[in-house]
Amino acid sequence: MSLIVWVTPVSKKSAIAKFSKMIVDEFFSRNQSVVVVSSDVENVGESLFSDYVDCGDVEAIRELWDGGAKFIYNVGNNHGYHGGVLEICDQFPGVGVFHDVYYYDLFYGWISSLSLEAHDEFLSTIYGASVPLDLRSVKDVLAHRVENFPMLEWIAPKFSSIITHSKFAADRMRGLVLGSVSAVPLAYKAPVQAATSDSDKKSFASDKLIVSTFGDANSNKRIESVIHAIASADLLKQCVKYNVVGSISESYKEKLVDLASGLGVDLNVVGRVSWEDYAQHMNATAVVCCLRYPPTESASATLIESLLSGKLTLVTDVGCYSDVPDDLVVKIPQHDEVRGLAYGMKLALQNPEFAKVTGHRARSWAEQNYSVDAYVDGVEAHLDIGADIRGNLVIWQRTRDLLKAICVDDRDEKSLSLLVENVRDFEILGAPSSIGVV
Repeated sequence: MSLIVWVTPVSKKSAIAKFSKMIVDEFFSRNQSVVVVSSDVENVGESLFSDYVDCGDVEAIRELWDGGAKFIYNVGNNHGYHGGVLEICDQFPGVGVFHDVYYYDLFYGWISSLSLEAHDEFLSTIYGASVPLDLRSVKDVLAHRVENFPMLEWIAPKFSSIITHSKFAADRMRGLVLGSVSAVPLAYKAPVQAATSDSDKKSFASDKLIVSTFGDANSNKRIESVIHAIASADLLKQCVKYNVVGSISESYKEKLVDLASGLGVDLNVVGRVSWEDYAQHMNATAVVCCLRYPPTESASATLIESLLSGKLTLVTDVGCYSDVPDDLVVKIPQHDEVRGLAYGMKLALQNPEFAKVTGHRARSWAEQNYSVDAYVDGVEAHLDIGADIRGNLVIWQRTRDLLKAICVDDRDEKSLSLLVENVRDFEILGAPSSIGVV
């Protein structure tokens, strides 16, 4: 088997580093040779890997490349963790593992390290001169960026092929890369719950139905909608305690507390907690609200944690959440989410047997769907499909350069397919690329 170079954050703080540790360990258990390259561009701190190559060690990386290694890049929307990918992926082409479908934050970190003056021109080059960049009148900046310049069109063409974690945006990705796009469900293991004393258990318990939102608290997790849904029915106001568990800004916390207080909702903003307490909060929760709008990721760790924990899970019926079978979660229509959320919580209160059975079935499905073994099988199958990646990616890059040079929109699939099919015959391929791949 060929040597695999697995490019990933290695910092213990990174969720993708934790994912990568599971995958690399599984590769090793299969006697696969793997070298880990750190993509962190900020201080790593404590690393999850005892041995790795820094992304700045280009000489060592080139030696791996010259030895015929296959490069696999984990691509996430955080420049501090993934900036190293951008430093080496053009020199050493490979497969992109796309953890997100929205990459503006990664782009902004990268362009800031070069020159912010180029920001607007760069976006206009990719999305057209009419792209709406003025944010002064925009109410939801994230939704605006997701709709108008998600930067998927910037990052995807840098890779020969893509592994994504759901069907969401897969078709869009296929129009941006030369090779295949494979949807492989994210591998994940729920946090291990440590044994607790009776007094500890009491601190997490409640005589009310506990509904929780987990992870970094922000507007696209629809926390305010959950509060409004609880406030919409006396039954829910009397019987539901709503926990928000995860990092949160002080200003957003104050906003949520004021809203809940005014509506008579029992809200507990827990904030960031240890992994042990996180697992305890998950265990005490009856209903997990795993909502996103707009969706920005190709998979959700919180969703998988909830399913693996056997919880009744409420999800927005968009993005990667739509991949979960309808009978294993309660899908909330985005256009009517307050009423949908109220329905889901009432269902848990009035039909606890339904919640229990659904949770058990969801756990069984998740254990198979999100297993490490199945994920590595998917990666290996993808590598077999896209074995000849080096020469093809050079041709792909130069094809896109040609499109720019002759002012053809590279999202024009008909023109793009024609050029890709015939580009090997173009004598200009012997010349170095000067325009760049965007």
